[in-house]
Amino acid sequence: ERYEATRMSGASGQIDFYFIEEVPYVMYFNGDVALHGTYWHDRFGYRQSHGCVNLSIMDSWWLYQWTQAEDYQDAYVYVYSSGDYRSDLPNWARR
Repeated sequence: ERYEATRMSGASGQIDFYFIEEVPYVMYFNGDVALHGTYWHDRFGYRQSHGCVNLSIMDSWWLYQWTQAEDYQDAYVYVYSSGDYRSDLPNWARR
């Protein structure tokens, strides 16, 4: 599934519940995990989500356009985790 913009929510009933309107350039690739643009933070390279890959608006737009092109109907994007990310966020703010 892919959306130019959509609402995303999750973790209902938990302290880290989220509900975000108009998330841009959403491309689901593993159940409810997606690549998408992010306007609510600029801390790329640090864990900031519940599993999604947060991209800058321009990067997500480019990827959305590229995977929509006729020549790339069967495009594959490989997402790798490099393990734990260091962060200067306090422990309560990390996930």
